[in-house]
Amino acid sequence: METRTPAPDDYESFVRRSVSGRSFERVKQMCLDRVEDPILRERKQELLDEFDVDQFFDDISPDVWESVETFNFFRGHVFEYLVNKEMNDNDENSVLGMFIAECLRHPDMLGIPRGSLRNPDHVGVVVDVERRVAYIKGMYEVKLGKLDDRARNQLDYFYGNLDMITTHLNVRLEEFRKKYHLENIIPEGGVELLPETEINKFIVSPQPTSAQKQEEFDRKQQELWSRGWGLRASLFTSFDIDRLTVSLMNQYRANPKMMKYRDELMELAENQPRHFVPAHQRRE
Repeated sequence: METRTPAPDDYESFVRRSVSGRSFERVKQMCLDRVEDPILRERKQELLDEFDVDQFFDDISPDVWESVETFNFFRGHVFEYLVNKEMNDNDENSVLGMFIAECLRHPDMLGIPRGSLRNPDHVGVVVDVERRVAYIKGMYEVKLGKLDDRARNQLDYFYGNLDMITTHLNVRLEEFRKKYHLENIIPEGGVELLPETEINKFIVSPQPTSAQKQEEFDRKQQELWSRGWGLRASLFTSFDIDRLTVSLMNQYRANPKMMKYRDELMELAENQPRHFVPAHQRRE
């Protein structure tokens, strides 16, 4: 069981003290200290070993860079990054899923004149090579905080918004494949959304660390099941995520080149029309 944490107002300071003077490698090791199950420990160790700090910052979009120094916002991004690694998606299919999610956040990319649509954090895609069609087979939402009424209600909009996006994408498929340089990612037959009853839908939340939190997790799981959604626990606890977040923020603040890169990327994003660039191609 983890140490009791202080009141929310003092929490960030508490986390900062817990990692003060420690390297990122040591902070990663701290995330393994209380893992007793050897199989879970091995998998968690594998994910942490794969965590490359330079690649992590290269993958950050302009939207996230805007709030990289805000603890409560940035910790959500760190958790989402870890969960995406944990889910272990195929790289090319993951790029297509990211593109569809980006279109939900910015429908104007497909010529839809409206603001951001309610969207899941990740869209799961599989490509049928023989039929040359990509199928949206699942979606998941990464939830670090409480699942309040607003969060529950938005789940009902995800499928309909995905349907809207795939319809617009398929109508002008060749145009968008070329415009966003996705000729090798989106197959010639386009993208098909499976019936909602066949879509794998789930929420990922941090690993419970006490009997009380496990009871809350179980109640939430039953409630979501009645709405057609599942609930999965990440290998990472909230405190893991928070310590990693603070350590990454320290890395950023200690690196003038990284701060300069952020400023340049933000300026570029403000002065150019929106376009989709896979994360690994953002910094040349």
